[in-house]
Amino acid sequence: MTKSEFVAYMIEQSVRHMAALSATTEIKTFLGGKATAAKYGGKVIKKAKVTFNHSIEYEKAVKNKMIKFGLDPETFRAEEHLYIRRILTSEGKLSSMGYHKDDENMPLMERRLYLVTYIMQGCVRSNYEYADAHGNALNSASVHQDMYQHKNNKQADAGLLNTNEQVMYRAYSLDSVKALSFEGEQIVIV
Repeated sequence: MTKSEFVAYMIEQSVRHMAALSATTEIKTFLGGKATAAKYGGKVIKKAKVTFNHSIEYEKAVKNKMIKFGLDPETFRAEEHLYIRRILTSEGKLSSMGYHKDDENMPLMERRLYLVTYIMQGCVRSNYEYADAHGNALNSASVHQDMYQHKNNKQADAGLLNTNEQVMYRAYSLDSVKALSFEGEQIVIV
């Protein structure tokens, strides 16, 4: 499937719940910045295979987690993402596609596009492999401890303190997504 076919397809996918993706990205969020990246030759490539929630309602999912942990769900309100605007389906529902807000007035396929995922503990499986700029395998535990750890402060403020309790929002640049599968249907982006 071409990139533009994939985007059109994904914009209309709002009813499936679990999906898996393969993505290759460059890690840019190291603790210690470039000095830490230099330990790995200046560049680290992450190959990810992740199973994720495709079409959950983010705010509802967070509030359900809060109820599960005995917290008051009314203390949480989702906010607009810092830089990603979600694309709506033809039915007016959020799709799993988004674009950079600064690209709003550009033609769709010229925008920086993202595949938006929600990761909830107990619902996902993930496998990450890391390599340096020359393709040499790196120790995952070592790389992981040097990476910035994403945490949702809004959810933490509402009482979901541990990232294992939180509903993690992840946006993958569409340029990094290589393949996606829904319930056995495999899509390879060419």
